[in-house]
Amino acid sequence: MRHNKSSLCRFRSRPPRQRLLPFGSWQPARRGLGKAKNMAAATPCASGAYRSDLIALIPQMRAFAQSLCHDPTQADDLAQDTLASAWRYRGDFTPGTNLKAWVFRILRNQFYSVKRRSLRVSQLDPDTAARTLVAVSDPSAGLKLDDVRRAMRELSDEQREALTLIGVAGLSYEEVAAICGCAQGTIKSRVS
Repeated sequence: MRHNKSSLCRFRSRPPRQRLLPFGSWQPARRGLGKAKNMAAATPCASGAYRSDLIALIPQMRAFAQSLCHDPTQADDLAQDTLASAWRYRGDFTPGTNLKAWVFRILRNQFYSVKRRSLRVSQLDPDTAARTLVAVSDPSAGLKLDDVRRAMRELSDEQREALTLIGVAGLSYEEVAAICGCAQGTIKSRVS
């Protein structure tokens, strides 16, 4: 029985995995090289502006991921996964809309997806939580920071998320509502 290339491609369950490359050094797969080049050129976000705007969001993404995960290594992994997803799906982004809200929504959705998948993960170690934020200059700042940490832990996930996005990331109520997928009034009530 003879098989041609097109009949064999039908039976592939998913495309072969590509090894990860440093950000910005994306290389198309060998197969379909011309098609990948044309697709990248056709996407409105293939410009350097999208890349530079995405890079500028990295510190805020890491801070938001840190507030969700409460673990620096998991937060960095989450931010990196979000960055890879935002880059992979850059063709889905509509230029002229809010890139920050779009990326933060990807981050939030990935966090909750991972959280749903890993229901058997143990709780955060208090010693790790104590080391995550460090007060530098004021000796009493450490005590105040512990009070803030304790208060943030007592909040529900939704309240902590809204408070972090507005208070720490500096987003507007409208942007946070778009990220969380709820009404602006709901965000205001979560923060108050």
